[in-house]
Amino acid sequence: MNAVKIKSFAPVRPIIYCYSTPGVTYHEGWVKIGYTERKVGKRIGEQTGTSDIDYHVEWQELAQYKIGEPDWFTDKDFHNYLEIEKQVERKKNKEW
Repeated sequence: MNAVKIKSFAPVRPIIYCYSTPGVTYHEGWVKIGYTERKVGKRIGEQTGTSDIDYHVEWQELAQYKIGEPDWFTDKDFHNYLEIEKQVERKKNKEW
Protein backbone atom coordinates (compact mmCIF):
# COMPACT_ATOMS: atom_id res chain seq x y z
CA MET A 1 0.00 0.00 0.00
CA ASN A 2 1.25 3.50 -0.87
CA ALA A 3 1.68 5.94 1.97
CA VAL A 4 -0.55 8.98 1.87
CA LYS A 5 1.18 12.29 2.41
CA ILE A 6 -0.98 14.85 4.13
CA LYS A 7 0.04 18.48 4.13
CA SER A 8 -1.98 20.02 6.90
CA PHE A 9 -0.27 23.40 6.78
CA ALA A 10 0.75 25.31 3.70
CA PRO A 11 3.78 27.58 4.04
CA VAL A 12 2.79 31.20 4.54
CA ARG A 13 4.66 34.00 2.80
CA PRO A 14 3.18 37.23 4.12
CA ILE A 15 3.27 40.31 1.94
CA ILE A 16 3.39 43.97 2.91
CA TYR A 17 1.76 46.23 0.31
CA CYS A 18 0.90 49.83 -0.38
CA TYR A 19 -1.84 51.31 -2.54
CA SER A 20 -3.36 54.65 -3.41
CA THR A 21 -6.95 55.50 -4.30
CA PRO A 22 -6.98 57.91 -7.27
CA GLY A 23 -10.16 59.95 -7.31
CA VAL A 24 -10.75 59.81 -3.56
CA THR A 25 -9.93 63.42 -2.73
CA TYR A 26 -9.66 63.01 1.04
CA HIS A 27 -6.98 60.33 0.49
CA GLU A 28 -5.04 62.50 -1.94
CA GLY A 29 -1.36 62.38 -0.99
CA TRP A 30 -1.87 59.35 1.29
CA VAL A 31 -1.24 55.65 0.73
CA LYS A 32 -2.71 52.64 2.52
CA ILE A 33 -0.22 50.15 3.93
CA GLY A 34 -1.40 46.64 4.60
CA TYR A 35 -0.36 43.08 5.29
CA THR A 36 -1.78 39.89 3.85
CA GLU A 37 -1.05 36.20 3.63
CA ARG A 38 -3.07 35.98 0.41
CA LYS A 39 -2.93 37.60 -3.01
CA VAL A 40 -2.61 41.38 -2.71
CA GLY A 41 -5.26 42.17 -5.35
CA LYS A 42 -7.78 39.93 -3.60
CA ARG A 43 -7.11 41.58 -0.23
CA ILE A 44 -7.36 45.12 -1.59
CA GLY A 45 -10.50 44.16 -3.47
CA GLU A 46 -12.08 43.18 -0.15
CA GLN A 47 -11.28 46.64 1.18
CA THR A 48 -12.37 48.66 -1.87
CA GLY A 49 -14.68 46.47 -3.94
CA THR A 50 -18.08 47.07 -2.36
CA SER A 51 -17.41 50.81 -2.22
CA ASP A 52 -16.54 50.90 -5.93
CA ILE A 53 -13.22 52.62 -5.24
CA ASP A 54 -10.45 52.39 -7.83
CA TYR A 55 -6.98 51.66 -6.50
CA HIS A 56 -3.41 51.56 -7.71
CA VAL A 57 -0.89 49.18 -6.12
CA GLU A 58 2.22 51.25 -5.47
CA TRP A 59 4.38 48.32 -4.31
CA GLN A 60 4.35 44.92 -2.68
CA GLU A 61 7.15 42.91 -1.08
CA LEU A 62 7.58 39.91 1.15
CA ALA A 63 7.12 41.07 4.74
CA GLN A 64 10.52 39.70 5.68
CA TYR A 65 13.46 41.50 7.24
CA LYS A 66 16.34 41.79 4.78
CA ILE A 67 19.09 42.03 7.42
CA GLY A 68 19.82 39.61 10.23
CA GLU A 69 17.99 36.41 10.99
CA PRO A 70 15.13 35.56 8.62
CA ASP A 71 11.99 36.77 10.31
CA TRP A 72 8.65 38.26 9.32
CA PHE A 73 7.07 41.59 10.25
CA THR A 74 3.52 42.95 10.16
CA ASP A 75 2.00 46.17 8.86
CA LYS A 76 1.93 47.46 12.46
CA ASP A 77 5.70 46.94 12.67
CA PHE A 78 6.12 48.77 9.36
CA HIS A 79 3.86 51.66 10.44
CA ASN A 80 5.91 52.03 13.63
CA TYR A 81 9.15 52.04 11.64
CA LEU A 82 7.85 54.74 9.29
CA GLU A 83 6.48 56.90 12.10
CA ILE A 84 9.35 56.57 14.58
CA GLU A 85 12.45 56.01 12.44
CA LYS A 86 11.50 57.95 9.31
CA GLN A 87 9.16 60.57 10.82
CA VAL A 88 6.45 59.85 8.22
CA GLU A 89 3.10 61.42 9.07
CA ARG A 90 0.16 59.08 9.61
CA LYS A 91 -3.56 59.67 9.90
CA LYS A 92 -4.46 59.15 13.56
CA ASN A 93 -5.58 55.56 14.26
CA LYS A 94 -5.66 54.74 10.52
CA GLU A 95 -3.53 52.72 8.12
CA TRP A 96 -3.03 55.74 5.84
